[in-house]
Amino acid sequence: MATVETTLRARPSRKGLIEGFTPHRVGLEIAAWVDHRTWYEFGKLLQQVDYAWEWMAADWLAFGDHKYGDHVYQTAARLLGKAPRTWEDYAYIARNVRMSERSETLPVLLHKPVARFSDKPELQRELIRIAEQHRLSKTIFESVIELYLQGKSYRHLLPSEITPIGRARLRAERERERIRKRALAEGGGEWLDYVREQAEGWTKLMRELARRAPIARRGAA
Repeated sequence: MATVETTLRARPSRKGLIEGFTPHRVGLEIAAWVDHRTWYEFGKLLQQVDYAWEWMAADWLAFGDHKYGDHVYQTAARLLGKAPRTWEDYAYIARNVRMSERSETLPVLLHKPVARFSDKPELQRELIRIAEQHRLSKTIFESVIELYLQGKSYRHLLPSEITPIGRARLRAERERERIRKRALAEGGGEWLDYVREQAEGWTKLMRELARRAPIARRGAA
């Protein structure tokens, strides 16, 4: 597993990100002496932060967890929104996907499926390349990875190839697996009742579609 890397240096005096600029909750205070070059450099910083702020938050949390413990996720939820569990995912990704393997175009959370390969950066790089090239969703990316690891073709899952039925099947399989893991972990009769309700709903839909199928076939003829 990748570790949090920090640079040891003397603690600097408190300054703004770029001297001459002081950010506030409702604006930015700019010193009168700021020249065009300094003003432009701050604009470049804004450009980088606009894209990279989620990665910055992920690295910030990975550092915080490593140094201060897992209560940092509650802090992040309070400061930045999102659920603490989501911020745990961000930190997990930051710890296990090096900067050199991260995509500049894919969302941070889309890197989660490759985070388990932290000791195989070449594999991470290749899988991320596939996700970038085909603009894969997280659900499809996870399925593509499993087929890739098995040496099987994944072309039928690509957005240009997948059918609406195929997409619905993928989502249903992922949701069923998510529910299975949670139900087995938590136990209790409520999950069994939930599964029965879902099964009854699918059974009703199947019967409805079966009744309509002969009508559709006659219409096509």
